Amino acid sequence: MKKIISIFLITSVLFSFCAVTSMADSATDETVADYSGDYDFCLRLGMFPENLDPKAPIKRIDLARIFSNVIMYGTDLQPLGESEIFSDVTSDQAIYADLVAKLGIMVGQGDGRFNPDGYMTYEQVTKCMVSFLGYEAMAESYGGYPSGYMAAATVLKITGVAPKYPTSYITTENVATFFKRAIGCPLMERKAYNPDEKTYISNYEKDYLSEYMNIYTLMGTIEAVYGTNTVNSQNLEYDEIIIKDTKMKYDTKKDNLISMLGFRGDAYYKVDGDTYTLEYFEPDLNEVEYYDYDDDDLYKIREEKKPYDKNIKIIYNGEICKTYPDVYMNPWSYQELDGGVTFIDNNSDNKYDYMFIDAYETYEVDFIIDGVIHLAKRSGEVINFREYEDGKEVLFTNVEGMPISPDKIKKGDILSVSKGQSGKVRNIVVSIDNFIGEVNQIEYTDDLYTLDVEGNIFDSSRTLYRNSDMKDINQGMAVKLKFDKHGLVASVEPYDFSYMQLAYLVDAKTGRGMDVDENVQIKIFTGAGLFEILKLNRKVLVTKGLEVTKVDASKAVTDYIGTIDARAVQQVIMFEKDEEGNVRALKLIDPDAGKIDGLFSFGQASSLEYRSGTTSCLGGQILLNKSTKIFSVPTEEYRDNEEMYSIFTFYGGKSYTVEAFGTEKMSPFASAVVMKVDRATELFNPLGVFVIDSVTKSLDENGAEGVKVSGFMDGAEKVYFTEGDNLKIAPGNAYPECGDIIRFKLNGYGKIESPTLIYDKSEKKIENSDKNPSSTTYSAQNRSIFGKIIWADDNGMTIEATGKDDFGNVTSLKESYVKSSNFNYYICEKIQGKSQMRKSSPAEFWAYPEGSGVDETVYIYCISGDPKAIVLYK
Repeated sequence: MKKIISIFLITSVLFSFCAVTSMADSATDETVADYSGDYDFCLRLGMFPENLDPKAPIKRIDLARIFSNVIMYGTDLQPLGESEIFSDVTSDQAIYADLVAKLGIMVGQGDGRFNPDGYMTYEQVTKCMVSFLGYEAMAESYGGYPSGYMAAATVLKITGVAPKYPTSYITTENVATFFKRAIGCPLMERKAYNPDEKTYISNYEKDYLSEYMNIYTLMGTIEAVYGTNTVNSQNLEYDEIIIKDTKMKYDTKKDNLISMLGFRGDAYYKVDGDTYTLEYFEPDLNEVEYYDYDDDDLYKIREEKKPYDKNIKIIYNGEICKTYPDVYMNPWSYQELDGGVTFIDNNSDNKYDYMFIDAYETYEVDFIIDGVIHLAKRSGEVINFREYEDGKEVLFTNVEGMPISPDKIKKGDILSVSKGQSGKVRNIVVSIDNFIGEVNQIEYTDDLYTLDVEGNIFDSSRTLYRNSDMKDINQGMAVKLKFDKHGLVASVEPYDFSYMQLAYLVDAKTGRGMDVDENVQIKIFTGAGLFEILKLNRKVLVTKGLEVTKVDASKAVTDYIGTIDARAVQQVIMFEKDEEGNVRALKLIDPDAGKIDGLFSFGQASSLEYRSGTTSCLGGQILLNKSTKIFSVPTEEYRDNEEMYSIFTFYGGKSYTVEAFGTEKMSPFASAVVMKVDRATELFNPLGVFVIDSVTKSLDENGAEGVKVSGFMDGAEKVYFTEGDNLKIAPGNAYPECGDIIRFKLNGYGKIESPTLIYDKSEKKIENSDKNPSSTTYSAQNRSIFGKIIWADDNGMTIEATGKDDFGNVTSLKESYVKSSNFNYYICEKIQGKSQMRKSSPAEFWAYPEGSGVDETVYIYCISGDPKAIVLYK
């Protein structure tokens, strides 16, 4: 039994219900706030405009616009022309600035200016929110601005994520947190019977969502969706759900709420007569457990796991099972189905409330005619979805759960089809993922396949053995794998010999004399990180740019691949094997052909910054995906050193000198990227620094005298060698000591070259400078900071660093960092009088008050402001 458990205390929407935007480290004078989902919430409800950066400090005019969007919700706000109040706002900005000023929510600078591009601080936003909700009198009674408003916000429980200093700039994400927490806070209204009296009363029937936006909140469980109703016998339309006995409509193009059945959360909805329209659903406090079963019966789950609620709802592929005996079955192996079981405890009572049995079969599409899907390789089987009228809008979904139209389905797509116990199709997940490669090994056990394709191991679905092509699949063949919704192989088909594999050509040799074309070989470095030697057929079909010709094998090397000093020119190639494994076709690059369909270069090698995350690209010009091969190879001088060839992984925020290659002229995606190095430079040390534990004279692996350097890099313990006095870079022409931090390069033989001391522990100096480079900004890509921890908790810490400016003046800088588990933490400490290095964890990094007797300092190395290595000196 294979078991996967995931527990969510959900405060943001699951199952791709809304977009996720990561929260980066904020600037020094901004509030540091993790991603909370509150920005997405406010954006979805129409409060926030779409052009704001959630991690950037918010501008005054943007906050004014947000308040205006809420207060004038549903109104088309047209420019007023010139402002009636302020002299420094544009005609587009005037309507927002004037509105918040007239309502007393935001005021200008007192000189007739609004300062629209100025940033808001935490205490300023707090004042605005208290005023917006009508609690000025309370705030003034507590002492007025700023402390009285801060106190009022605390009492009202509407505060955002508090920074260390209330005068810090506040991010847009944190502003969204204010608005989110203000939901449910009753608006304060002046007593109507005495409008001049300075007393107010809370209107508990109104919060700002209901007052201004006609949006109401309901906490409850999604109890019924299209096709599955657990509360009554009512048949819902495809765009309807029931939450806590309340039927609501929703937009199926934005949300997939069918997959949210059984989840408890907050529903935000509008009311128009008798129609309730859901605007946003936010799951909360649901514990979800998923079990992927092979042959275990379901009753074992019931006996071995946590208790069930007495009113548990059991759903098999969307159909309700009324009693426990209805699930005394194995819905998978005996029926040749795949799937698993999902449990939901949605009320924190440690008992299952919902049990979902997922049992599906996989098919491959041949063609669709008149509402009938004809299936490939399945002897005339079809899926008829004519009976689904409006339900077709939600019957088909992609692997992320979002509805797709049937007319988007095409030949070769894989369908994961779930049918209820009645036999009715309940859901069809359409997947298009595939993988092309050469089969290394096939194993077949109990009607299940395990395939090794180019070093990647894939498990099959239970229905793969019914694929009529499987009998023809053999080791060494090129195949195309297609996957079902859970990533299991649902289809394998021979890939004809137009299949071209991509590799880096390392070398080539021809035969001699009369046999010049008999034993021509090429040596390649593959995308799997392996070297291969392949034989060329006597005649090879060569495509170079737009030229296609069949030539003798020797001429393919000398005239087309090309040689320099009798050595083959190293380059990216594509090749095709015949049935015997020999190369029968080559595809080469012709620089003069430009961008063509086939194989081309994006241009000369250049330095480009790699941008990670959802936009995986080089310099915003060349896109990368999971199939892009990134070859790190040596320059001509070191071409015979096989240790210098590798498949590389780029790291965000670093620049690389590369040449990129594509195969489709209209596509910005690269099929291969080549990075040439004459030594293992910092490219092979993405974190850029090496923390020394010890430096000793020793014999290297070849028995030669040298210097052994032990320490930590990239979160692992490393050992390197160098020669002579190369490493005498510490003050007094000495070797670095334990706790010192260096950068270096490796030559073609893996030995240290060009070491640089970037932190001297004994002198407490960075990069041999009197100045502390940490006084620069985040615009410095590689930067260091050294100082003391002045504040810390379980989640973050603040460092205070001191240094000198260009004039010798002492400078001070404070920076805050989240204690991310992705960073590399080390500690240098004295044990029995001797300094030693060890790996550490965030839990050991704390602040201690003056006079405590604890003297600890911290060094942090950053790339693009993102900490990569953190060393604590005890």
